[in-house]
Amino acid sequence: MTQESGLHRELLLDGLRRELEGLDRDELLWRVRTLQSPSSAHARVDGKSVLVLCSNNYLGLANHPKLKQAAIAATRKYGAGSGSVRVIAGTMDLHVKLESTLADFRGTESSITFQSGYATNLGTIMSLVDERDLIISDELNHGSIIDGCRLTKADRRVYKHKDMGDLEKQLQGTERFRRVLVITDGVFSMDGDIAPLKDIVKLSQEHGAITYVDDRRCPRRERPRNNQSFPSRGKSGR
Repeated sequence: MTQESGLHRELLLDGLRRELEGLDRDELLWRVRTLQSPSSAHARVDGKSVLVLCSNNYLGLANHPKLKQAAIAATRKYGAGSGSVRVIAGTMDLHVKLESTLADFRGTESSITFQSGYATNLGTIMSLVDERDLIISDELNHGSIIDGCRLTKADRRVYKHKDMGDLEKQLQGTERFRRVLVITDGVFSMDGDIAPLKDIVKLSQEHGAITYVDDRRCPRRERPRNNQSFPSRGKSGR
């Protein structure tokens, strides 16, 4: 940038440093903690023994003896990695077996696994819609759903949290779209409240829309009667 242009932009590192200082001052700076033990309810973090309330290791499987032995056996047989992304040359018979088992557990014809819930929403939402389509999303959906929606070329609408009246309002005037995707969490991550999926599915069907549910927090095959989130069996295509 020349001085003759009349523009004087601050150097990148100076700008980033100033922004970080502002986040620190406002107590919004993300501080990465270091785990120094297996992931469990009681763990060692940053040199201290702590009770962990923010892990995704809900069922304790990350440190389960059978899984550790299986991981050791798989490493001895297959090595430390596939050597490629899955769509090129990285799909192993282990992937196929896992996905077949998961499909049987969930009562679906097939399944596909991703390395994280975040990657799942980004990859799946992008594959379902394009510029001809509309996404209607609950305002308190997980950040991975929000980012997945933003990365598409689809139009977007947001309805008030679990408000079926507002969802019905957002479903109005959607005739020009090729596909309408109504997206919700099954169980919302921050408050733990449950989406009224029967009502969401009913409204979606009445308006020719498709229901997309992030149900990662309800992995059981069946659920209690008072749980409004529903198992996947028999719900495909809706």
